[in-house]
Amino acid sequence: MRPIPVFLAAFFVVACGATAQVVTSPTPGPSGVPTIAPSDVPTITPATDSPTPVGSPTPIPLTTPTPIALNSPTPSVSPTASPSSSPTNGPDNGPFGPFAKIDSFPTSDAFEVTDVTVAPGGYVAVGFGGLNGAGYDGLRQGIVWTSVDGVNWVETFDPSLVNVSPEFVVSKGSDLILAGTLATCAESDDSCTDVPQTGIWRSTNGGAWELLPAPPEMQSGVIYNMFLAGDQLVVYGGAGDAQTMTVWLSQDGATWTSSTNLAGMETVTSMAVGPAGFSAFGTIYDDAAQDVVLLATTSADGQHFTPATAPQLNGAGIEALVAGPSGMVGVGSVSTDFFNDSGLAVHSTDGLSWTQATNTDGSFGGSSLSRVHALPAGGYVALGYIPRTDDSFLDDGAAWFSADGTDWALIARLDGGFSNLDTSAVGAGGVIVFAAEQTVLPNDDAGSVVHAWFAPLASIHG
Repeated sequence: MRPIPVFLAAFFVVACGATAQVVTSPTPGPSGVPTIAPSDVPTITPATDSPTPVGSPTPIPLTTPTPIALNSPTPSVSPTASPSSSPTNGPDNGPFGPFAKIDSFPTSDAFEVTDVTVAPGGYVAVGFGGLNGAGYDGLRQGIVWTSVDGVNWVETFDPSLVNVSPEFVVSKGSDLILAGTLATCAESDDSCTDVPQTGIWRSTNGGAWELLPAPPEMQSGVIYNMFLAGDQLVVYGGAGDAQTMTVWLSQDGATWTSSTNLAGMETVTSMAVGPAGFSAFGTIYDDAAQDVVLLATTSADGQHFTPATAPQLNGAGIEALVAGPSGMVGVGSVSTDFFNDSGLAVHSTDGLSWTQATNTDGSFGGSSLSRVHALPAGGYVALGYIPRTDDSFLDDGAAWFSADGTDWALIARLDGGFSNLDTSAVGAGGVIVFAAEQTVLPNDDAGSVVHAWFAPLASIHG
């Protein structure tokens, strides 16, 4: 997820269908789906105690994590299920692609859905809205959504996420782990002096969210992403006021080891676990080229990275990585000139040597790819966007398919322009995608509309 600029000062309501379920008080979820905590949970306050010591390194299994199996059947997408029946459009402006828009996704007071993950009972998404109706620059309330099938969602407001802006969420056994920001001051309140804090929260068996101890440099820094490597949490981002690029590892979300031994990467843009252990992409600024240069690295333990072989590309970035049955795949974009980008994909069988993938239908031109997933039946799906020609502030969503990660073709457009493609996930039901559209309200305040799309797994193919 990348933050949307200049954003939101009044809440919005998305038009919901008859099946939408908007919950204004904690409500148990379906069997197996994490439930929302009771209303008598303790108030979360910024951590002021001395920091918890950083723990000792813990070896990480080098096997690729197995996707969590879901018990729910693959749903059939139809107008009666929840998604709208309006078609997505392909390059010829005709019906094209399997993604249907979910007009009934419940977004009462929500500004963004920032991340979504697969849990034992289905899907879990997180995001935030204004606390007690506050605008985007005011105090915030963390929001959790749950779904068994990826189509029908329940929205809940957890009192233990007051003043929290969730950014990332992962499912680890019976726990949900959340990374976000705790801020007790509104951005527009110059008289408030409390400093925002980056934090990690944990909910066990659907219980209340607990703010865990974190290294002080993480608390004062920024998190770029969080994921699971085997049974360990991996967080990477900028540490402290200097924003030093750092990778943190933890077994429980409370005791962390850290590393800045990143083989020259000034910024880490993506990371995943594959055949050789950790694989990561990043960039370093080249003074001679006056541009960033793409770097690939590898690590057996997530603490000591060494260079890997990658295409020599200036102005390129790999935004997402995934391991699948045909090897590892990364997607991103590369600058073609001062104002334009082109989609970029790379492939590796071992995570040590990378080659640039092809795009025989030419649809990468003018596009940017930001998400990629391995499909259970084989193949890969990537999500990205193409700038609209009729509105310079909006993008059109797009989806690409590759059978083996070496060549890609456009398979879908996502109807409805947006400002930011926030997140996506693949579960047993299908592929869910979330984006946010920045809007301007009549009083010149900023607003937002959350968009959601869903495609059944059986419909994702070349």
